Amino acid sequence: MNKKSAISSSSNTILKLKVLAKRKEGVRRKLVVTAKEKEGVRDKLAMTAKQLAVTAKEKERIRRKLVVTAKEKESVRRKLEITAETLRLKAKQLAAIAKEKERIRRKLVVTAKEKESVRRKLVVTAKEKERIRRKLAVTAREKESIRSKLAVTAKQLAASAKKIESANQELRSLDLAKDEFVSIASHQLRTPLAALKGYIGMLLDGDRGPINDKQREYLEAVKNANDRMIRLITALLNVSRVDLNVFAVEPEPVNFEEVALSMLKELEGDIKDKKLRVETSFEKGIPLLNADPNITRMIFQNLLTNAVKYTPAEGSITLNIKKDGSAILISVADTGYGIPKMAQSKIFTKMFRADNARVKDPNGTGLGLYIIKATIEQTGGKIWFTSKENKGSTFYVSIPLAGMKKKAGSKRLE
Repeated sequence: MNKKSAISSSSNTILKLKVLAKRKEGVRRKLVVTAKEKEGVRDKLAMTAKQLAVTAKEKERIRRKLVVTAKEKESVRRKLEITAETLRLKAKQLAAIAKEKERIRRKLVVTAKEKESVRRKLVVTAKEKERIRRKLAVTAREKESIRSKLAVTAKQLAASAKKIESANQELRSLDLAKDEFVSIASHQLRTPLAALKGYIGMLLDGDRGPINDKQREYLEAVKNANDRMIRLITALLNVSRVDLNVFAVEPEPVNFEEVALSMLKELEGDIKDKKLRVETSFEKGIPLLNADPNITRMIFQNLLTNAVKYTPAEGSITLNIKKDGSAILISVADTGYGIPKMAQSKIFTKMFRADNARVKDPNGTGLGLYIIKATIEQTGGKIWFTSKENKGSTFYVSIPLAGMKKKAGSKRLE
């Protein structure tokens, strides 16, 4: 390289360096400005940082508030759901009420028409009322007249009532006198009949000499008739004592089985004549019962006699005695004629006999069942029956294990 070229190259370098120096100075100046700007920005950033720190705290506070608000919103949402369901139900109710109102409105429209119709009728009715009022005025006068007549009639009825009461009192006195008369008459009648029975017995036994067959036949007939009369008089005596309520009940230990068997023994002749089958069932361990022996005998006598009397030949009779809870239960069943349904309600009535019983045995009195029912019920027991016509009957008597109730009285039943 020659000298000129070197100088020229140095000059270019110097120029480039000067340009670079100027650029550097420009850059330096810019950098000084930038540093100042940076410092300003730094200050601004510091302030912004402080603001952001405050803002962060505010945001946290707001976040917490928003969390609470979210919970409140959930609660409100649930409440709104309940409210929505309530409103839906109320809407249905309102719809139903609206329909009901519409139905009532339509009815009211009809009712208005009916009211008008009624009003017109009432106008007519008012006239009718006036007419009736006038009639009632006349009727009131008639009523007053009738009332006066009724007052007179009431006085007459009161006088008649007194007369009827007096007559009833007299009838009660007569009824009492009748019972007393029956009692006295029965006593008076029984004495000669008892004597007659004794004389007939003596004649039949041959105490006054031998008798022939014809005489025996007649005496047997007289004896049977006499016995029927004695039974009738005894029954009448018992009825009068029951009706007058003067009969006594004197309980003492009684063996029911022995009483039942003794009655069957008395009826043995009739049972054999009719070829009846008799079955007995006595429960073991039945104690002696405190009972009136006469009433006990009457119970078995009446029930067994009726069973034998109203059971056709070759029929059967069943007698049972057993414990039934706190009582002794006696039952007498037969395969006899039975009691017609129409007669069953009256079977314990005094002097009553069913039509079929009258046909089979015209000599009955209709007093036996009346007497034993009255005495059984007054001593604490019960009597009832079941029956079908032509199928037989079963009579039941229940007596408490505690025994018959004692009853004071002037006479005992026989």
